[in-house]
Amino acid sequence: MKQTIKILSIIAFCILTILGCASRGSGPQGGPKDTTPPKLLKCNPENGATNVSTNKIQLTFDEIVLVQSTFEKVVISPPQTNIPTIKASGHKVNVNLQDSLRLNTTYTIDFTNSIIDNNERNELNGFTFSFATGDFIDTLRLSGTIIDSETLNPIPNLIVGIHSNLNDTAFTSIPFERITKTNNEGKFTINNIREGQYHVFAISDIGSNYYFDIPTEQIAFDDSIYTPICTTEINYDTISHYAIIDSINNIVDSTQLIIDSVITKYNHTYTPDDVILFAFTEKNNRQYLSKSSRAERHKLTLEFGNPCDSLPILKPLNFADSIFTYMLQESTNRDTLTYWLTDTIAWQQDTLQIETTYQKRDDSTYWQTDTITFLYRAPRANKKKNNEIEEKIKYHPINSNKSTSFDIYVPFILTFDVPTTITPNDTTWYQLQEKVDTNWVDLEAKLVKGDSIGLKYQIEYNWKAATDYQLIIDSALFTSFIGLATQEETLSFKTKSLEEYAVLIFELTDYTGKEVIQILNKEDKVVRQQAATEAKVRFEYMKPDTYYARLFIDENGNGKWDTGNYKEKRQAEKIYYYPYDMELRAFWDVEEVWNVYELPILEQKPKELKKVGNKQ
Repeated sequence: MKQTIKILSIIAFCILTILGCASRGSGPQGGPKDTTPPKLLKCNPENGATNVSTNKIQLTFDEIVLVQSTFEKVVISPPQTNIPTIKASGHKVNVNLQDSLRLNTTYTIDFTNSIIDNNERNELNGFTFSFATGDFIDTLRLSGTIIDSETLNPIPNLIVGIHSNLNDTAFTSIPFERITKTNNEGKFTINNIREGQYHVFAISDIGSNYYFDIPTEQIAFDDSIYTPICTTEINYDTISHYAIIDSINNIVDSTQLIIDSVITKYNHTYTPDDVILFAFTEKNNRQYLSKSSRAERHKLTLEFGNPCDSLPILKPLNFADSIFTYMLQESTNRDTLTYWLTDTIAWQQDTLQIETTYQKRDDSTYWQTDTITFLYRAPRANKKKNNEIEEKIKYHPINSNKSTSFDIYVPFILTFDVPTTITPNDTTWYQLQEKVDTNWVDLEAKLVKGDSIGLKYQIEYNWKAATDYQLIIDSALFTSFIGLATQEETLSFKTKSLEEYAVLIFELTDYTGKEVIQILNKEDKVVRQQAATEAKVRFEYMKPDTYYARLFIDENGNGKWDTGNYKEKRQAEKIYYYPYDMELRAFWDVEEVWNVYELPILEQKPKELKKVGNKQ
């Protein structure tokens, strides 16, 4: 009996063990995850084939494949006028070139990483297929990098092309002979180039025609003529072994090197491989009226594509000339004009029609006349609430940049929401005071108008550090253009102490007098700018923080960075980055020696600022 129980226990244990094993996982368990990209088994025609006459290519792989983003990723050279069809079907990829094949031409299809397997989406990286319609394949290469002229960031996905036609007009009228695209690091290689001399260009190619014909296209060019070459270096390797020779067999007792075979290795070097092009977008000189608006009853706005060389001519159509009176506000670069209506009868009219004649510029400059309807729609609000708001608005409000930690290098500014006039400049209407011990002492300061219509006024005074100030404004010193006066007000502020600032000094080793230095924050944005009037450039009153720097060569002396122009054969003004960050601490002076040519241009920008592809 005990024996029977023992046998049954063993059987039960085995059953439970088997069931336990079977319960691990649900269903069949696969092996390791597939990380292998598709493998090319055969091509028709063969990769590298010559005297090809068919424009249909079939590639066969070892597994089911897909082709992704063919328009963005697949690059065919020479570029095709008609879009080719590229489709995956099972294990095959079929390419059908729609253009007629050119005689004695090498064709290259760069699939980049567009071919993936169906299951795990493993990418086949860097696969290129080539064939020739003539007796041989062109094998030369040309490589380089495209970077942004202003930021020195690499630019991905730009079309890079070459022309053996060295005329300036080739880039603006003829498709490239061979092309490629830049990768995320801005690098490119144009393959299968024929012997000859070439100009190299890059373009964003908005028009998809492989030449520069749209002013807003980003471009890069170089006047240099490049001659691709291949240099071959021959190296010999030997396969050998050592043998012990026995003296008993009448051979000297020694160790002898026995050479089995010699292997010849060929190392090919393709140049040029260091082309650097600086990409830019030309300044758009087209002039046009881009927008008209009436955000408030008393304000009409015209926005233009570029600064206005001449002011528009306005003629009212559905209201009288006599009530069309205004104050004109021009933006800093004169591309936005705001007309502040001063007659209340014109305000009351919800729709104002105005004949507007303005300068327009395409290929030529001419005057254009449009009828513009300025429609005002009052915001929806409770009528009672609006009346309450109007009751409260009895005085013209003053805005200012006052602060308890006021920077001593900025002016004290008063701003207004609407055009404002000032009572004749008599200091009895306002007074700037400085606190000395516990007393307020009057100062001689001037209040000046900061723009043409009185939206801004500022105090002209050299501030002392760590000092309390107050500006006393008498009532009715300022009056808005709708008749509201300011009330009596005292604006108090205190300047920072010098101990709260740092000083940054750059000494330029190759000073020419054309340098303009820009101080940058961690987002690569300009926070301070100063022209170099001598080799040492001093930035006072810097707030403690981490900064970076770059400079540009101000060729035309206008104090700002200027882009390039292809028609004028003018590159964008050169930019150089200081290759290190600078940590400024309060009450410290930091002095840096800057040789802008010490490092190659591709190595200058600090990695913390460099934007590669879509990543910072």
